[in-house]
Amino acid sequence: MNAKEFYNSLVSLVSNQLKQNDSAHDLSHSKRVLSVALEISKENGEIDEIVLIASSLLHDICEKVIKESKPKISFKKAKTILENYSQFLNLDQIKKIKDSIVNHSFSVGKIPQTLEGKILQDSDRIDALGASGIARVFAICGERKSSFYHDQDPFCENGRSLDDKNYTVDHFYTKLFKLKDTLHTEKAKEIAEKRIQFMKQYLDQFRSEISLNIEEKI
Repeated sequence: MNAKEFYNSLVSLVSNQLKQNDSAHDLSHSKRVLSVALEISKENGEIDEIVLIASSLLHDICEKVIKESKPKISFKKAKTILENYSQFLNLDQIKKIKDSIVNHSFSVGKIPQTLEGKILQDSDRIDALGASGIARVFAICGERKSSFYHDQDPFCENGRSLDDKNYTVDHFYTKLFKLKDTLHTEKAKEIAEKRIQFMKQYLDQFRSEISLNIEEKI
C-alpha cells in the first residue's frame, strides 16, 4: 500500500463519522489541513507522509467531547481505526501520530515533539485563517448562537472590552490574528501572513457594510 492508496482507504473509512461533526471540524476541514500539511512538508526535509495523512484525517475524529480531553479521546479512537492497517504502519509511525493528535489543539496549549506533529499543528491553525477561516468562525458563531458583532461598538473603538464568546468579530482580535506567532515552520508563517492580510481586507469591507448611519438617512 502506498501513500495515495492509504489516503483513499482512510478517507473511505472515516468519512461518515467526520461528516457528523460540525462544519468547522468535518471531513472537508481535515482534508484542507492535510493539503496544507503536505505543502509545508515539501520544505521541511524528511517527513513521513503516512503520519501526516493519518494525523490530519483523524485529529478531530472525536469532536463532540470536552475541548481539553478531545485530543486524547481522538487518538484513542484513531488508534482503533488504525488497527485496520496494522500490517502497514510501524510502531514509530504510531508514536508520531499520537504525538501529532494529542498535542495539536490550541486549547490544550502543548507543543508537539515531532516535526510531523508541528506541521499538523501549523496546518490546523492555518485553516482558522483566510477565507476558510472566516467561514469556519461564522459557522461556529451560528452553532453558539452568538452575534456577528457588537451593535454599538463593533471593533472595540469606544472603550468596550473584547468579548469573543458573544461577538464573532472580536474573535479575529482575541485569537485569529495572533495565530501566526504560534506557528513552527517558516512556510506556515508565510501562508498565515497572506491569509491574515485577506482577513483584514474582509474586515475593512465588513466595516463599510455595517456602518449603517440610519439616523442620517431618515
